[in-house]
Amino acid sequence: MKGIIFTTDALLATLAFFIILTASFYIKSQTQADNFGNLHLSKAVNDILTVLNKNRTLETVDKTVISDILIQVLPPSMNASLRVQYFKCSNQQCDSFSLDKEFLINNCIGKSFEPSLAKTSFLTFESNRVSYFGLAELGVCLL
Repeated sequence: MKGIIFTTDALLATLAFFIILTASFYIKSQTQADNFGNLHLSKAVNDILTVLNKNRTLETVDKTVISDILIQVLPPSMNASLRVQYFKCSNQQCDSFSLDKEFLINNCIGKSFEPSLAKTSFLTFESNRVSYFGLAELGVCLL
């Protein structure tokens, strides 16, 4: 009789162990899957900002031009909010900067933002000298 009790006790303990082990693996896999759910969105945001930087759109210092090109490069399922800051050289050596211009293009009013942001910095030149140091931050919202 003692053998049956000990065997039953061991089987129940083993069953409880496997249930807990399975539940913990399930919870861990769900957590990891949620972290990578917006990976495609993050890549798209970085690509869009890279395009704006590489084709020198951000260097135009013209809100209308930047807004028009931003709308052209966005996928049909996205809208964006772009904040651009332009810092001017404070002295001849250009070793310090002061904020000269800043604008916000916000096409995401009233929509929820996805947690995907991209940031970049850039320089604008005038007569082979640094004219502006710029910072741009792009966030997206899905339609």
